[in-house]
Amino acid sequence: MEATHSHKTSSLNSAGIIKPVWSKQHGAYVTLITGWLIGMLLSQSFSILHIVILLLLMAGFNGAELLIDSLKRRSPQSHRRLIWMGIYGILAIIMAYVTWMNSPFFQSMLPVFIGAGVLFAFLSVRRLQKTIPAELFTFMLFSAAGLIAYNPAQPPDTSFMVTLWILLSAYFCLSVFHVKYRIKEITAKPLIVYVLAAISVVLVAGSFSVASLLVSTLLIFKTIPLLVSPEAYRSLQIKHIGYLEMVMQGILVLILILAM
Repeated sequence: MEATHSHKTSSLNSAGIIKPVWSKQHGAYVTLITGWLIGMLLSQSFSILHIVILLLLMAGFNGAELLIDSLKRRSPQSHRRLIWMGIYGILAIIMAYVTWMNSPFFQSMLPVFIGAGVLFAFLSVRRLQKTIPAELFTFMLFSAAGLIAYNPAQPPDTSFMVTLWILLSAYFCLSVFHVKYRIKEITAKPLIVYVLAAISVVLVAGSFSVASLLVSTLLIFKTIPLLVSPEAYRSLQIKHIGYLEMVMQGILVLILILAM
């Protein structure tokens, strides 16, 4: 009986260790995957390198998240989390090598990503990762990372990439102010200031193109309900906000795919 119980306990422990560990930061997934999807759909052709880049983004993000969590902890990480941090790290290194060998854009951006990762780790250890500047910096970085999927095997079209990055950054950084306004960490004024500044940058960067005008309209459309009826928005369940975000995300993808 004891041997049977011990065997069952061992099996449960093994199953627990191999159960995946992943970040619960849904906003990061949405930003990375949306940028990747737009870059892939705008590319002249689809290749296996696009899948490699997606794996790199997911493994790199989850591995970095676990590493940063380890740096912040005073107690040791569990064996399960250490194992998965190793799995993500190895997978990210392999995918990064393949991407490095085939993507001129990734070669030019890798030092930026590494530097940004070190900076974010420092901010996290200092418990500053939830400040507005840190979160804006993070979403801007994620917006750039997803665009590795745009014609990855070709020399980058710098002007087009910068414009697309600005449009994505303006949209995703808005979420920082939405979340903080919803949980009453800021007033309406910073939200309005950001929307006006973002629209100005989007229009100038996009040379008042159809894409920049439509993205500006989306920024306004996404913000007005929150300003008009903040308490109603604050009372919404997270899942309903998630549904709204998915719809907005789909509109953003359509705008950029059809207008750029």
